[in-house]
Amino acid sequence: VSMDITWFAQHITQNQVRYMDFARDPGNLLLLLMEDGSIVTCTYDRNVNSRGWAKHVMKGSLEAICVTNGSSGSLIWTAMIAENGKVHICASLPALAVNRPFVDSGVYRPVIQHADGTYYVDNLDHLQNLEVGIVVDEAVRPPATVTNDATYGGWHVKLTRAGVNAAVGLTYTARVRTVPYDKGAPDGAMTPYLRRWNKVFVRVWESAKPLINGKRAPERSPATPMNVPQPTMTEDIQVTTTGWDRAAGLTIEQDLPLPLTVLAIFGELNIEGS
Repeated sequence: VSMDITWFAQHITQNQVRYMDFARDPGNLLLLLMEDGSIVTCTYDRNVNSRGWAKHVMKGSLEAICVTNGSSGSLIWTAMIAENGKVHICASLPALAVNRPFVDSGVYRPVIQHADGTYYVDNLDHLQNLEVGIVVDEAVRPPATVTNDATYGGWHVKLTRAGVNAAVGLTYTARVRTVPYDKGAPDGAMTPYLRRWNKVFVRVWESAKPLINGKRAPERSPATPMNVPQPTMTEDIQVTTTGWDRAAGLTIEQDLPLPLTVLAIFGELNIEGS
C-alpha cells in the first residue's frame, strides 16, 4: 500500500488538486496546482523518508503547470493570469536553478541609459501595470511600477541610478515557522511549561540576511567596500532573546529578492523551573 505523504499536513490539499506533476532533477519536487489557483509543493525523497510541504501564494492565479526534463535538469513551466487580470504570463523556472532571479515571472534585462540621462529596463510587457522588485548587479533597488511609454521602449521601469544588468519580477516573502519544540521534561512532556532560547543560531548557506522573528541582523559587513553589494554569506546568525512562551518557535523570512537557504537551527533552551 502506498504511503500517504500528506499524513502530517492534511490541510495542505483542502482546496482540491486540479493537476499534479513531478520535477525529478536536480531535486525531487512534487507540484500540485490547486483549484484556487495557488501551487503546493512537496520536497520528497523516499530513500531517506524525507518530505516537506510548502504552499506558494502567487500575485495572480495560476492556470496551468507542467514539467519538462532535459540535459540541464527539470524545468517548471507556469501559465498565470496576473493581478491586473489582463496579462497572461507563461514562464519557465528551473526547479533548483543557480543564479536565477529570486522573483516570480522574473527576467534578466540590460540597463539602458536614455537620452535624457535617466536609466531604465524595458521589454517588460508581461508585467504591465504591476509593482515589481528590482535587483541590479546583485544590489536590491527600490520597487517600481511597470509603465508604458514609447520613448522608453514601451513597458519599462525607471531606475534611480546606473547599472549593467537587472533582474525584474514580482516579489514574494519566503517564510518558515518551526513547530513547537518539545524534548521532554523530568516529569513528562514539556507542553505545560514555558520555555525560551537562551541563545539560538540559524545556519544559512550562500544567503542574504533573513528576518528572524521580525528582526534582521546588520546586513553589511565592515569588510565590504562602499558602493559594493554585500555578497551572500555562509554563516551562523545569532538570534537575540526570544522571550518566554510554550512553543519556543522561530519564524524565518526572506522578504528581499535575494537567496535564503537554511541548513540548521540550534542553540540552548531554558525550561520554566529548571
